[in-house]
Amino acid sequence: MPAYRLSMVFRATTGTAQFSPGQRGAGWTESVIWDNIDASTRTSFNRLCNKRAALLPASARIVGQRFQQIDPSGRAQTARTNFPGSGAVEASRGQPTDAVRVSYRGSGVNNVGKRSIACIPDTMLSDGEYNPTPVYQISMAAFLAELNGWKFRGADLTVAKVQVKTVSDLGVVEVNTDLPVVTGDRVRLYRVKLADNTFFSGTFIVASATSVRIFTLRSWTKGAATGGEARKYVPIYPIISGANESPIEATIRKVGRPSGGFRGRASKRQR
Repeated sequence: MPAYRLSMVFRATTGTAQFSPGQRGAGWTESVIWDNIDASTRTSFNRLCNKRAALLPASARIVGQRFQQIDPSGRAQTARTNFPGSGAVEASRGQPTDAVRVSYRGSGVNNVGKRSIACIPDTMLSDGEYNPTPVYQISMAAFLAELNGWKFRGADLTVAKVQVKTVSDLGVVEVNTDLPVVTGDRVRLYRVKLADNTFFSGTFIVASATSVRIFTLRSWTKGAATGGEARKYVPIYPIISGANESPIEATIRKVGRPSGGFRGRASKRQR
């Protein structure tokens, strides 16, 4: 079954202060996954965007929606939208990197997903923690309840792990039990021991497979390693459950430049 990523595209602007050089802009995305993109899906996604925008200060808004087929991989389409930040927190701005983190279960599986909700208004964070007003708490609960029923991406945890014998400097992996993979598959390594006696875990694309017990990883840069476990990464898309039951804690989320800015540069010639 195909899977589509539906993304909300955000833009935010900080305020000014006596000792600051001026306002700064930020942009980021937050996504959910679904099986198709039809009129019903778009309507439901607009409802999710409205509830998400209610958590933003008036200095931030959702300015676009991006739809992309991710399994199998396909092209993305972006549409301009306008879901402004809530007037309920109009007097407050927010550092875009200030966020809260929630977790949720996958329905019928053991996977647990995590989500960072960025640009929490300054007035909802105090003493380094999330301390919302009653009105904001209601808006947060409404968004998390709306999040239930969408999907997230995870790994199939029923796929068996195998013991890793060695990993060479060039990323050639030898395992003790058959692990059938082909070029382009993804493999997750768990706690392989590096030459400096530290442990490493990570997911890599298979560059080539010599046999069911020997394959080469693309972009391996960790040097020789031994031990640990490996598992073929098989993506699944469980339904989000229990998002509105999760504890909410303050965190930091990285953001980038805002989209839709001016392009080009001024001529060096005097006019």
